Amino acid sequence: SPGDEHYDEPYFYVSPYPYPDPAELPPLPALGHWHVEGFTAAIAPASRILEAKDHQTAAEAFLAAAVAAAITALS
Repeated sequence: SPGDEHYDEPYFYVSPYPYPDPAELPPLPALGHWHVEGFTAAIAPASRILEAKDHQTAAEAFLAAAVAAAITALS
């Protein structure tokens, strides 16, 4: 996302649907967090990605972990 009313910066996200119970969401890598107000998604803001030593590797690892977490949450 290029940013929106929830985040004033670009971010990567993975959104499971139907939205699982927020209390049952699995942990995410330190790069990201779960957003649960209005929609549920694993979010990695651009500022956190840019803090990583290797931006591309960090972003790819977050996306892979977020997809796995979303699949787990839907199981």
